[in-house]
Order: sequence, then structure tokens, then C-alpha cells
Amino acid sequence: MTTFEKDFNLLAMDRDFKTPAVAIRSEKIGERDRIITLLAPYRGIIEARAYGVQKSIRAMKVPLYSEGVFSLYQRGENGPVSIKDMDIIAVHGSSGEDLKKTLLLSLFSEIAIKRRDSGEDFYNLFLSALDCIEGNNPDRVASLFLLRLFLIDGMLSDYSFCPECGREYKGEEVLGFSSSLKCPVCAECDDMDGTLILPPNARRYLKRAMDVSMEDALGFNISDYQIERIARYMLRVLKEAFPTRLMTLDLLL
Repeated sequence: MTTFEKDFNLLAMDRDFKTPAVAIRSEKIGERDRIITLLAPYRGIIEARAYGVQKSIRAMKVPLYSEGVFSLYQRGENGPVSIKDMDIIAVHGSSGEDLKKTLLLSLFSEIAIKRRDSGEDFYNLFLSALDCIEGNNPDRVASLFLLRLFLIDGMLSDYSFCPECGREYKGEEVLGFSSSLKCPVCAECDDMDGTLILPPNARRYLKRAMDVSMEDALGFNISDYQIERIARYMLRVLKEAFPTRLMTLDLLL
């Protein structure tokens, strides 16, 4: 047997592995099973089958937005994955009857699924959002989550200089938006005819929020009315900048 054949056989073998992850979607399959979509650092999105959870009270349950260390089994190199066990660390995202929180958690999950890959920064951002949304104004969490998402994905200026012409913004300057750069720019470089503008107070808030943790930024002194407008602005930026359509986003705008 050649070295190539040995390596191929090793790759094709069934295997057990463990990974930290958070369950971001749960879908019923057939009469008894569910497909649990997991977000894992470095491994990205994993779709794993949980067997017998619909009918058996002894079967392992995987609560939505539960964080833990998952023991998984994969059949072959690219075969199906199943959940063998889970050590729960925390169950996040208890939104109760709050429709906006429920929709935002669905949006964050849809973003994760459509991004596919996940580094440690995005994974930690997702967990921070789950922690923060339980006891805070959802608009605050949405604006801060998206601010950091844009930073991770390189879709963000520094709110100090125009990324198009390089000019420093003036104190009370209203920013426009570049459809090609997918980020805020000065009014002279705006190519969207002022349809997506950022007022100076909102710009200062976002600039400050970039420099601290999400938890610290939640304590900034800003009215709920202002934060609602900023969150709506960030959601509109997401619609312009994200490479594919986000179905949940349509429900929030």
C-alpha cells in the first residue's frame, strides 16, 4: 500500500472528536430526530444529528443557544455528523416573549450560518451577544454586535477619516455611505444620494464603542430613542454590506 493510500484510508475513517460550540439552530427531522446547527471556533458551522430527542425522555436534549463542549461522531472524511454527548457550560438567550430579542438572536444565527467559517473573534462576539441580550435593551446589543461584526469582516471605517478621500471628519459633519466600499464616508464621497446618513452624535457613540468591551459600551449614557435610530442604521448598513440576503433582516427593517 502506498503512502497516499494509507493517508487516504486514515482520512476516510470514522472518528470521534470534541469541540466547544453553541447551538444556534434546531430543526426537526422525521419523527424522532433533530438537526442541530453548531457554531464552533475554528471549525465554523457543523450540522449534527441528535437522535431520538422527539420522543425519548432519556435522549440527550440540546437547548437552543446552549453553549458547551460537544462530543461528536463523524462517518468518514465528509460524512454525516451526530451528537454523542454534551457537557453544558451555559444556556444563553432567554428572550421570553420579547419578539425583537427573538428576531435578533435569529439574525445573529443566520449571519453565522451564512458566514460559514468562524474564528475565535466571531465565536466570542456571538457568545457576548447572547450574554448581553438577556438583560439589556436589544437595540443596544444589536448596534454593538454589528459594529464588531463589521470590524471583524473589514467592513468598517474608523469614524475619524473618510476611507475614500482620506479627509478627517469635522466635529458636526453628517456622514454618507459608499455602496462600493460598504462603509460610511464623507458627504462628498457619498454615492447613495444621502439615503443612508450617520449624524455626528451617532458617529461619536460608535467611535467610543469601538474602543471598549461590549459590556462596557452597554453602560454608555444614551437615550433609548437615539439607540433605536443607531440600531436601525446599523441594520440598514448590514443589508447593504452583507454579501447575501438575510431573511430575518427583512423582518427587522
